[in-house]
Amino acid sequence: AQRVGVFSLVFEGRCPLDAALALEHLAGIRCRAGLHCAPHAHGALGTDTIGGTVRCSLGPFHDQQDIERLIDAVARVASGRLEEVTA
Repeated sequence: AQRVGVFSLVFEGRCPLDAALALEHLAGIRCRAGLHCAPHAHGALGTDTIGGTVRCSLGPFHDQQDIERLIDAVARVASGRLEEVTA
């Protein structure tokens, strides 16, 4: 009952907008980049200087295959292997 399916990611060396666009364009993962209406929280975390974070979420209509595709895409974007990410 005290869990949410929303989480934020930081990709070292990559701005959040570029990472979010890569996830969506290359793997069909839809997420959001930015300060997410919480600029003071990002200021406290130090992510305001890089443009915030990439925010993803999971819901009741996602299945194990969706989660595995997300994990694979995040790993590939984080490692810079963008040409290998597929939808």
